[in-house]
Amino acid sequence: MAFALDTIAACLQTPEVETVIVVSRERDFADLPPEVRWVPDPGRGLNPALTAAAAEVDGPVMAVVSDLPCITGLDLSEVISQAHDHSRAFVSDAAGIGSTILCAIDTELRPMFEGRSRAKHRKSGATELHSPRLHRCHRDVDNLVDLADAVRIGVGSNTEVLLPTLAEVV
Repeated sequence: MAFALDTIAACLQTPEVETVIVVSRERDFADLPPEVRWVPDPGRGLNPALTAAAAEVDGPVMAVVSDLPCITGLDLSEVISQAHDHSRAFVSDAAGIGSTILCAIDTELRPMFEGRSRAKHRKSGATELHSPRLHRCHRDVDNLVDLADAVRIGVGSNTEVLLPTLAEVV
């Protein structure tokens, strides 16, 4: 949950973001700051959950996966700036197989996360955003090697607090 809390904190620090919606089955997310809306997961998987959340918003939407403990508000501002000229745009994960962020500026979100989502998003017509300034946005954490890389890059305070505990596990 620390990764998710760091991701939410980055969203809240992004000046261009008006509404942060968390979709989750976990009741722990019901105790979020008042500026965050919690929407119960409809229970049909990640993409239907993101579609449900996007339906709650009028205007541009940015879907951000919850395992990005490195991102900051400045990183998300950069994504928004680069995505602005495209109907739909996305950021791939560090492995180049998945996606970490999907933006829909003037169209439906149509998320295709999970599995080979980078290829799915590209095939669907979404523009892949490439920039060295987005390096933190690529670093999702799926395993301990990813976590070590995230720590090297720099993680948010919620993840930082748990690092001594994680070191004991490893």
